[in-house]
Amino acid sequence: MIMRSLWQAAQVVLLAMMVSLLNGCSYVVGPEPGDPRYAPIPPAAAHIPQYQGGAIYQTRYGASLYNTTLPFQVGDVLTVEFNESNKASKKADNKIEKKDELTMDGSALPAAAKSIPFLGHLVDENWQVSQERKFQGKGDAKQENSLSGSITVTVSRILANGNLVIRGEKWMKLNSGREYIRLSGIVRADDIDASNTIQSTKIADARIAYSGTGSFADSSRQGWLSRFFGSVIWPF
Repeated sequence: MIMRSLWQAAQVVLLAMMVSLLNGCSYVVGPEPGDPRYAPIPPAAAHIPQYQGGAIYQTRYGASLYNTTLPFQVGDVLTVEFNESNKASKKADNKIEKKDELTMDGSALPAAAKSIPFLGHLVDENWQVSQERKFQGKGDAKQENSLSGSITVTVSRILANGNLVIRGEKWMKLNSGREYIRLSGIVRADDIDASNTIQSTKIADARIAYSGTGSFADSSRQGWLSRFFGSVIWPF
């Protein structure tokens, strides 16, 4: 019965390893330029109204003379300056210790205990039961990221409150691969300066991705066997 249980457990572990091998050997398709989620949106064709009385004013592009905010339309471009710097650290130290001990005088057992198997020899003898459990775990993690540079994105949508939804990507071809930056988020038109530039720290709901493809990116990627031993599937 025990051998059968061990064989079933071995089969489960073997099946998990085979699934991990298949996942590790499968080809992972990396990102490619031209993702529609970051593609620019061309502006709608401007409707030229019929002018009356020789007026040259167009309501579509109208702006207040006393407003310093630049008017934006879908498809307009603006530059984002990256000034990201994040630091995080976490430390945990857990220790659990429990000890139980029970001591009993055998003479305190009733005389009827002599007739009970496995207890008769305990009469007139002292016996003791003890149990001890210990657990100690430590963890320390630190992470530091910084990103500087710039990217030009387009306005994909104008919200009802005047905020702008922006998105865009930049791809750079290198000798041993390609690097890309992707950005999406929401900005206020008032935060855009006169040079049509905004800081990345003023982007709400920002989604910033900076990575690469090629031999350099592959060399920093953990192998499938190492990922298996470091995953929760590994029972030890």
